[in-house]
Amino acid sequence: MMRRIDALKIFTSLRKDEICICGVGVSGRELYSIGHHQLNLYNVNMPYPLSLGLGLALAIPQRRTIVLDGDGSLLSGCSTLSVVGNVRPGNLLIVVWDNESYVTPYGLPTPTAGFTDLAAVARGMGIPNVAIATNLDEFETALKDMLMAREVGFLVAKVDKSIPSDLAAYPFGLTENSIQFRRALVNDGLVDPFHAGASLPKTMEFKL
Repeated sequence: MMRRIDALKIFTSLRKDEICICGVGVSGRELYSIGHHQLNLYNVNMPYPLSLGLGLALAIPQRRTIVLDGDGSLLSGCSTLSVVGNVRPGNLLIVVWDNESYVTPYGLPTPTAGFTDLAAVARGMGIPNVAIATNLDEFETALKDMLMAREVGFLVAKVDKSIPSDLAAYPFGLTENSIQFRRALVNDGLVDPFHAGASLPKTMEFKL
């Protein structure tokens, strides 16, 4: 079994300009400490990372959206997988950090610590490209393949429960991060300034 932070180092080395939605918990702080990107939205509370990522993938088909979520959070919004499996947006990739535990709330076990198989769930929901990685080599190979493919992917990364002791706190709150994220979408030409909130004037020309 691998450490999530080591898998995240591989992720940041392969990631280019994809939109990235990070679930609540320590994984986002790990990602921030390794390689912050303007298109990272951190600390999205359960069970919303998948539904938010699906919405972004559908709204911005010219750019890939990657959802990084934990097993507990994903299972709490599992019904969204049935929508993903039927719509099958080719620009959506879901990576699940499966440590079989709700680490933040005292390490209580998730259903994957028992008989629940996330890969089987994803296949049963209709997602065609599903893989399980139990070590870093498998993770890198599967991630490369899914980033190259133009179909929805679901990667289960089996990780341990370790948390680095020297992680810094986010230098911003969720609201500030959301504004920065939204502005980055505008700057990359992915959404129109009219929809970018109060940070830009509403009098600018825009396309409906």
